[in-house]
Amino acid sequence: MRVTLFFVLFFGLVACTHPPFSVNYRDKNDKLQGKWRVTYPGKKQLYYKVRYKNSMPVGKMKYFYPDGSLYRLENYRDPAHVKTTFYYPNGKVELTGEASLTQHGDTSTYQWNGPWQKYDTLGNHVEEQTYLRGNLIWVRKIKPD
Repeated sequence: MRVTLFFVLFFGLVACTHPPFSVNYRDKNDKLQGKWRVTYPGKKQLYYKVRYKNSMPVGKMKYFYPDGSLYRLENYRDPAHVKTTFYYPNGKVELTGEASLTQHGDTSTYQWNGPWQKYDTLGNHVEEQTYLRGNLIWVRKIKPD
């Protein structure tokens, strides 16, 4: 009985203090770890949510409009090729493309790269933009059918 009680208390204490179960956690090296949820200043409305490993996003990062609808979705399967989609408040896709996230010591650089597709609020493809290391280098207007 004493052994069982010890294990229940010990593992209960460990589970309550273990950092991976924490939200918005920084490790001893001040690196972002685990689930992060950030709200708009002075409000309870979620601004973005993400999972970090050593201050680098992992998986999907979601940003929200103040009304709670999805504003931007970034997929971090590979930080060099971050698939990104922006949404209009009506839920239609506004812009899709790829970005890269690189880390240099304590700073990170997020840059758009390659072709990006732009759509109007009705979902019609209206423009293709091409970026190189974050700089817009080419725009092609798409004529409606």
